[in-house]
Amino acid sequence: MKKFILAVVAMSFVAIFLVSCGESTKTAVVPATSSVAFLQQKPSSNLLYPVLGTFSGNQFTTKMIKDPSTGQYVSAAIGSIILNAKGDKAALEVFGGTNNSNPTNQWDIYIGSVDGANLVQVTNDSYPDEVPQFNPAGTKVVYSSERTVEGTPYWLTVVRNADGTGEQVLPLPAGAAYTWHASYSPDGSKIAVEAYSDVPGATYDGIFIMNADGSNPVMLTNPYSADCWCWDEDPFFTSDGSHIVFSRENGSTLTEDVYVMKSDGTAVTKLTDGTGYNFDPLVLHDASTKADRILFSSNRDSLNTGSVGFELYTMNTDGSGLTRLTNNGLYDGFNLEFYESSGASAALAQPHRRGWTAAPPEHRLSW
Repeated sequence: MKKFILAVVAMSFVAIFLVSCGESTKTAVVPATSSVAFLQQKPSSNLLYPVLGTFSGNQFTTKMIKDPSTGQYVSAAIGSIILNAKGDKAALEVFGGTNNSNPTNQWDIYIGSVDGANLVQVTNDSYPDEVPQFNPAGTKVVYSSERTVEGTPYWLTVVRNADGTGEQVLPLPAGAAYTWHASYSPDGSKIAVEAYSDVPGATYDGIFIMNADGSNPVMLTNPYSADCWCWDEDPFFTSDGSHIVFSRENGSTLTEDVYVMKSDGTAVTKLTDGTGYNFDPLVLHDASTKADRILFSSNRDSLNTGSVGFELYTMNTDGSGLTRLTNNGLYDGFNLEFYESSGASAALAQPHRRGWTAAPPEHRLSW
């Protein structure tokens, strides 16, 4: 869910060959050999670049992505990025296509190998296609797509094979106007997703779990019906599938926090402390310790500073061990939900706005 957009969003993505972006952080207890992809603002600029972050022992290091053939960062408008379970491929949403001399006016899903080969355009249509996630085997991607049904726009959950074939549009839960940010369970049999309904008397906005084909949707959370103007989003399973982490946004207090619950919707537990916006959590597993860690983006340490100031953080699945991973005073995140040129003010005039309100001016993507 992207509520704000920078008037000029130019990003670089290319065949992945890495150079250091010159950032390091304090010691943290983190997974031993895991990598993540995220978006990072360029210092003294409104530009954003995709970055790979790597955990090695107790250190987290970052490297920007560079084209080995040109030595330059190639412009692209990227809305979100995520790696597959093996860490050898990335799925991302891109505006404008790959040909800057003939850009498209659409958001599409791409997959590329992190060794710099095999860029695949998964979608090529007029629908805004956003927030892709891999299935555990890396053979499919699930994403959100805005489709018009009998004159009414809906955000639907769509599954495609990683080569772009075999589109499957999943049914909406009863009364839902959209679903958003679907994620697979570790065994691939289930999908967790945010769903919203504005049907009078049956309004909801929370996390659902369903079979991977969209059947048997079950509501797990619905804070919108509680005594606050809240909604749950960005669900992500723990490595054993027993729990789901997600973020809960509160439009009354202008905060967002990371939560965890059992995958049946019980034992909902708040993990962050209500400071700022803590959103888009994902889970990494350390095979050596057999422990999960939650990663998320937050402006908790930059409130009222006037800077964009969203950094990456990690913590244990019980909320302990909170550690800041990036420390640059810029914007670091897995998607651009709170990115804007004037900083992360997070004014919630239009909650649940889906997609981008304007097209970024630069389009070229090479891989």
